[in-house]
Amino acid sequence: MARIPVSDPGDFDRLWDTATDVLRAHNLWPDRQDRAAGIITTFPDTSANWFEFWRPFPSTGYHKLEANVQTIRRQARIQIEPAGEGECNMTVQVDVERYCTVERQATNSASAFQIFGAKLPTTEGRMEPRQAGSYWEPLGRDAAMETALVDRILRRFGAGSRLARAEIQATQPANPP
Repeated sequence: MARIPVSDPGDFDRLWDTATDVLRAHNLWPDRQDRAAGIITTFPDTSANWFEFWRPFPSTGYHKLEANVQTIRRQARIQIEPAGEGECNMTVQVDVERYCTVERQATNSASAFQIFGAKLPTTEGRMEPRQAGSYWEPLGRDAAMETALVDRILRRFGAGSRLARAEIQATQPANPP
């Protein structure tokens, strides 16, 4: 959470625009923007793999490795609310999820060629489309990315001395390496 001095509605609008610009820079495109409630949510975005040099990587080495081994996506939520006279609180939350699919059964070398198709049965023997039974498993929050987003928003928004009173409290990582 960050406490940010906001002197007038123009500053609030500038903070809002800065937050959405920073989210877009991290490939987190805004889905819902409710200025009255002070909430910005984004569409989920899969994390970049090692060969996608044009996309921003996850923030830590552990998260980079995790994104290369399995399909991981992140979704951000920013809440900006008044905190008193001339100040507001900004909270950033980044949720992390892993894509899980039904295990397929390959009983011979010829069926191994069908492992990514719909013709291979599941381990229970059911013939169903590949996406049937797939789901996104929540892994928790990405505290390192939350802190990086808050820091980048404050630096882009900030006029040095005005933000000297900003307080950043890092959240605990949900899945430490």
